[in-house]
Amino acid sequence: MLMMEIVRDLLGLPEALYYFNPNGEYDIERAGHLNFTDFPLYSPLLARISPDVKQNNRIVNEASLCFLDRHLKGNLNSSWETISNKYPGIHLQKGN
Repeated sequence: MLMMEIVRDLLGLPEALYYFNPNGEYDIERAGHLNFTDFPLYSPLLARISPDVKQNNRIVNEASLCFLDRHLKGNLNSSWETISNKYPGIHLQKGN
């Protein structure tokens, strides 16, 4: 289940997914909130509770570069589909 689906169910708002992000949602399987930082790379405690720390960090870095390339540099060839195809643990759900 994607994070926004959980939020949608908890809030009881069927349109919550599209309210928060009309372009869709991207989910990294088994990644927690701190996986979107570099803390698990430096903390032995966080590394234990966070599987695939280095790969998750790599995915977040590639996704960030993809976003910046596309939206700041205007490179329309930079695409989330490329990243989601490269890593099987990424789920892409498009919005309206």
